[in-house]
Amino acid sequence: MGMLALGACRGDDTSGDDGVDVDGVWSPATPAAADVGAVYLTVRSGSDDRLVGVSVAPDVAGRAMIHRTIDEDGMVSMEPVAALELPAGEDVTLEPGATHIMLDGLSVPLIAGETVAVTLRFAEAGPRTVTAIVTAPGAR
Repeated sequence: MGMLALGACRGDDTSGDDGVDVDGVWSPATPAAADVGAVYLTVRSGSDDRLVGVSVAPDVAGRAMIHRTIDEDGMVSMEPVAALELPAGEDVTLEPGATHIMLDGLSVPLIAGETVAVTLRFAEAGPRTVTAIVTAPGAR
């Protein structure tokens, strides 16, 4: 469980030399038997870029992917997103009920107060690892 550790009260607020800022990284706690989780954040790029992939350590989840929630005629579903456009200077927020990072095949429950390291892969800026704070259910 090396990627889960006690952390601060909020996720990373990181600004890199690559021109990408990532703020408010968080994940809701999951029940012990859950095999999926989610990560939410806001990203702003100084130049046009794309979020092309995400990952977490295998001791946290089997895989991580960018997902979006679709509501068509009252039917809610999710689908993977190959890449997320990041227009220069605009905030792009991944949030509940919309685009988010899906953690599939959780190896351990996500426990409030712990953290999860998430690597974001940008087409231009390259990889960036951020830390998501796990929050209590309903805390956000």
